[in-house]
Amino acid sequence: EKEEIIGLHFTQIYLVELKEFAHELWNTINSGNIWKGEIRNKRKDKKEQWMDTTIYPFINEKGKAYKYLSIQFDITEKKKIEAKAYKYENQYYTLVNDLDEVVFQLSLQGDFQFINPAWEKITGYSIDEAIGKNFLQFTHSSRLADNKKLFEDLVNRKIDKLSHVSEYLRKDQHRIWIEISARLITSASDNTVSITGTIRDITEKISNQEK
Repeated sequence: EKEEIIGLHFTQIYLVELKEFAHELWNTINSGNIWKGEIRNKRKDKKEQWMDTTIYPFINEKGKAYKYLSIQFDITEKKKIEAKAYKYENQYYTLVNDLDEVVFQLSLQGDFQFINPAWEKITGYSIDEAIGKNFLQFTHSSRLADNKKLFEDLVNRKIDKLSHVSEYLRKDQHRIWIEISARLITSASDNTVSITGTIRDITEKISNQEK
């Protein structure tokens, strides 16, 4: 209730996070500047609460702050959603990083935007050596034309997805056989934004079939 907090110093209400940034907060507002940030505290019922807070200092004729106006918005639900998203994102990356097959994302120009660590094991190239590079740079010369056409057909939506076998050239110049699966990623307005897919090393499988 309002009557319960009138006359209290605000440090008696915001108990959880305040000590972590009190020095920076006070220096800011006592210097005549506006402070903005997020404060976590506990409600009267002991539940956690996050407040988006802006504090405006009032300055007297001597240039000193003599009172403050605080405007706050409850962002507790937003913080809960962010925490869940962060948890799921970490779980996703843990899963992707542990896979034996490559998970990739390409720009509409065919440049690698994301690759998981399996790329290094399969191709011998580091992730840094591939990010920003075009996928055709790693394709064996005998497969360049076919791969380029398939990519263009996918980008131009002549096909919805692709799955094909190709040859790549490892960093040590060994030829490997890979199976590529890819599909388009579209925006809410149905605009094509990128291409995502997987690469699986099937060299051993192909070698066994040729015996």
